[in-house]
This record gives sequence, structure tokens and C-alpha cells, in this order.
Amino acid sequence: MQNDVGNIITATPAFAVSPQLKTNIQSYSLSVLLSPKLAQYRGELPVQHVWNILKKHGSDLPPGIENIPADMKTLTSEIQEQLTQARSSCKKKGIVRIIRVDDKKNKITIELEPSQHQNLFALAQCFVDGTKCRITNALCGRIALMRDVYLANSGTSFWTDLDNALVLMRQVAEGSEDARDAMFEDLIETDKKLHGAVDIIYQSTHDLQQEVDDLIDATSADAASTATRRDCSPPPEGDSDQLDADGGGGAEAVDTNS
Repeated sequence: MQNDVGNIITATPAFAVSPQLKTNIQSYSLSVLLSPKLAQYRGELPVQHVWNILKKHGSDLPPGIENIPADMKTLTSEIQEQLTQARSSCKKKGIVRIIRVDDKKNKITIELEPSQHQNLFALAQCFVDGTKCRITNALCGRIALMRDVYLANSGTSFWTDLDNALVLMRQVAEGSEDARDAMFEDLIETDKKLHGAVDIIYQSTHDLQQEVDDLIDATSADAASTATRRDCSPPPEGDSDQLDADGGGGAEAVDTNS
């Protein structure tokens, strides 16, 4: 009888997100959303940032996963889910004690005095609780912006409104970091006037958060450089309106509303 052992093909088990990998994705998702370098909270960018951190650390990833579409789809779905959960957590923390609401009618019944509000330092403590993030000046500026947007619209368009606010700030700053920093300082001072004056002792950035910030900065710089090269390059001959689409093995993203 012919020996067919050599012809037996062992099926490779389908990729599944391990508990350790899930924990890493949860941690990195929060770090990305709490980064003052983040240009937008929804869409493709946060997913790409988490993927870049996972790639850098290995993080329980099988070798060459970026070359296997089915496995990348599974991984990307998990990243999206953890970012959705992280956004939900951040938004819930933005429910500050400023007003009492009649749940049945959903109308304001009592407005509290500023001294009874959750001040910016206390709110920042809620955001960093359970993470490796520390209360920095830049983080407080982001949280002050979140609260300002949240009080204007806490509904389903909150994250879109927040992203739009960041776009507007960048446009007004015209590329000047000093101008952008000044706007965040104004937001901090306004928050203190509205929700309770407090002296905040800022901390230095944790090493992990600094690494996340640096990776986001590098990704943003690469994207800007690519866009500049594309803008300076002539379109393909014979089709002036059609530009080549980007390729590669990055994590695909689906926009969410959370």
C-alpha cells in the first residue's frame, strides 16, 4: 500500500484574537484616544494608529498577518470594536454633573452652581483612571474641548462635531503649534471659569503614552509627506482626473458612530 502520509495537508486553524492580544488592543485604543496628537477620533486614522502600535510591539500577532486578508479582517474588526468601546467610555466620562435631568421628559430641571460641577482636574482623573496616561497640560486641553463640544451636543453626532472642531482649530492655527496650543489654553481657562477654578499640577507624560504620541506624530508626518508628493506629481497620462489609489497591508477601517 502506498504511503500517503506525505500527502496529508494539515489545515491551518483560523486566526482568532487571543485574550492577551485583546487586552493589548484595549490598552492601545485608550492610549490613542487620549493622545493630544490625535487628529480625529473616528474613521480610519485611530484604527491605523492602533495597528501601527501592535506591529511595533509584536503584541501576540502571528507572523505575516498583514498579508492574509481574512486574518486582517478579523484583527481590524477587533480594533474597531475596542475603539468603539473606548469612545463610549470617554463619552460617558464626559457626562459631567452640571445639570439635573428629568428622565421622563428629558428636560433640565435644576442647574447647579459652578462650584458644584466636576472641575477639570477631577474630570481628567476619571479619564486616566485605569490607564497608564497621566494628567498633562495637553490632555487637559483635549478634555476641555470634549466637554465644550459635549455640552453643545451630546447626541450621536458628538464625535463628528469633535472632529470638526479639531479641523477648525487647525485651520485657524494655520500650521502654527503655538497658535493651536494657545487655543487649548483658552479652552482650559474657560472650563475653569464655567466648571470650577482648580489648580492643576501637571505630570510628565508616561513612557507608553509618549511612544503612542510619537507614533501618531510619525504617521501624520508620513501622511502629509505622501499627500504633498501626490499633489506635486502629474496625473497618469490619458486620465487627468484619475489618481492611483493607495495600496499596502495596513488595517482597513470602517467608520463608526460611537
